[in-house]
Amino acid sequence: MEDHRQDTGNGKAVNLKRWMSSLPAAISTMFKNKTAVLSDSSELRKETVDLGWNEAAARTVISEIEELLRRSAAARSASAGEDYSAEDLQLAEAIAEETRLAGANNISRTAAYLACYQACPELHWAFLAHMVSRNAGWNMTDLQSSRMADAIDAEEKRLTYRFLERCNALIFQDAYPQLRLYMKSRELGASRFHLLPYFHVSRFMRPFWERFWIDRGSALLTVGLIINEQNYIEKRVVRHPYFQKQVTDKLNFRLFSLAGLNQIVFPLSEAAEGDGAAGSKVRRLAGRTVSDFGSLQARIALGKSLYAMLMGYRA
Repeated sequence: MEDHRQDTGNGKAVNLKRWMSSLPAAISTMFKNKTAVLSDSSELRKETVDLGWNEAAARTVISEIEELLRRSAAARSASAGEDYSAEDLQLAEAIAEETRLAGANNISRTAAYLACYQACPELHWAFLAHMVSRNAGWNMTDLQSSRMADAIDAEEKRLTYRFLERCNALIFQDAYPQLRLYMKSRELGASRFHLLPYFHVSRFMRPFWERFWIDRGSALLTVGLIINEQNYIEKRVVRHPYFQKQVTDKLNFRLFSLAGLNQIVFPLSEAAEGDGAAGSKVRRLAGRTVSDFGSLQARIALGKSLYAMLMGYRA
């Protein structure tokens, strides 16, 4: 027993020594990253493009959501029930199987998002999800091949990996069926969003999809999906006691956040002046962290701001 305690104590001492030795480099990286972020943000604000925000459509959707929230639990339960036809069930089961296969790992999820965006470029959120998923993959890789790998032990790596994987897998499980329902609706020429409850998608999203089906307003739908998916993992992972204790409340995790080692980076491109040759693009980088939400109107405003920043638009 004494030997075991001694070994445990020695292990903690080694981890502490390793952490202390990596601290100067982490602090240096933090300041370099923060300086770069400020510089890049200034450049991004110089030239912006109109977001194409439809305020009337947004107000309509907000009113519909607020009406849903006012209904009693019994009324909500009754309205949630759907009598699905055999054709509906066949479509839903096919999408469920597609989701299962495409959600096998982070690589397949990343590819699936991109395929959705390439097939339907109006689905701006699919591109953002593709980029977030790519960044998650890089962060998972960094657990074994960067300064982060030197600063944490094997168990912390495992738990952090599990945290990242859980977040991205849950988002895919919720969002991918929504994207596929839209794609199938477009293919069939008729809305199939009454099938959203089959996939346990929040009632919050149906007004966004129904409005999108009418006017193809990419901005409003993207904001809705940003809010919905953030909220989806907020309760299940970010604020879950297990992950708070094992990951997010740990000093290393907080230091990595301060140093910018777990930031999400989006490359934004615009056509360069000149001969227009292939590959002649100006690349810009941006990143932002969303930590909390207030009222529904505040969430809409925050999602709108985030989407505008990510896409290089003017809100």
